[in-house]
Amino acid sequence: MNAYARHSGDALVLGNAMLERRLNARPGEPCLTTAFVNRLTGRDYLRPDSAEFSFDLDGHLLTGADFRYTHADLGEGDPAHASVYLANPHLDLELHIEVYSAHPVIRKHLRLTNRSDQPLVLSNLHWEDLNLLVDSPSNCEVWHDYFSRRAKAVSVSMDDCVLLVNDTRLHEGFILASEAPGPLKRLEAYACGSRVAAGLNRDEETVFERVLAPGESFSTPACFLLTFANPIPQDVIDGDYARFVGERLTVCDVKRVPSISINTWEPFYTNINRDLLLQQIDLAADLGVDAYQVDDGWFDYMGDWNDDLAKFPHGLGEIAQRCRARGMKFGLWMAVAIVDEHSRVAREHPECVAR
Repeated sequence: MNAYARHSGDALVLGNAMLERRLNARPGEPCLTTAFVNRLTGRDYLRPDSAEFSFDLDGHLLTGADFRYTHADLGEGDPAHASVYLANPHLDLELHIEVYSAHPVIRKHLRLTNRSDQPLVLSNLHWEDLNLLVDSPSNCEVWHDYFSRRAKAVSVSMDDCVLLVNDTRLHEGFILASEAPGPLKRLEAYACGSRVAAGLNRDEETVFERVLAPGESFSTPACFLLTFANPIPQDVIDGDYARFVGERLTVCDVKRVPSISINTWEPFYTNINRDLLLQQIDLAADLGVDAYQVDDGWFDYMGDWNDDLAKFPHGLGEIAQRCRARGMKFGLWMAVAIVDEHSRVAREHPECVAR
């Protein structure tokens, strides 16, 4: 069955042979998900009181219940898609949802536009925020930390990009994955009731906040939900999940991705210097490593990102050159969203720094 996005009475319906999502589409009412069905088993995972999305606007919580459906543009094809337009006194909001013929996946992101005459502050943003449960919490497990650990409830920021929810009795469930960049990711499953959410980091170091000027728009990254019915979740990870990412999301030539890499953070942390790294690079090359990444400790101040010449008197260029001479790719860690208050850029442009 080909993917579809269509109106059915007062509902928007998106799906394929493997899953289906329904949303309320009555004009003037909130556009909330009313069903999320694994069509391989016929089971609806949706539970009451889902937010659809949530964020703080100038410190006040808004959810899907605070926006009203106006209209939707639907497109057939692969993927089939829906652009759903919602209104609020302060913001125009668009839900963008895609579904694919050959993958049990629904993908979603938001676009928000400030329609007021004042700047608005966005924070605590989750563009997917549903109450989803296969059956009973007692049978539920969440695979996290790159599928290496299992727990009853998980809330993670920065590192994890995907969670797998498995019902150990019924042998079915779903994967929630975020496409947010680097340390901006946040995922949650069952830390609060049956809530499952994908959003931007609100808890650690690189906390998200965005000021929208009047008329300005902001688009979130995407996330996706993938349903399955399989007694061996690892087969889903290696199968449906890997195929979707490989066929639809991969933007690099996987043949050029290093197979063995070294990062200096463990065990050296910021205690690195020229002599140490030249020695370690030679050791890594002798062991067959094909990529060497220098982590924190190479620069003067975050924001300026100048070589620390006390540690590297000839600059980082010498380190990069040694890596390449030994047949390895060279990588350099940077936290581009962070600025040290003592940096030149912070002193000269304090208006650009969010505190």
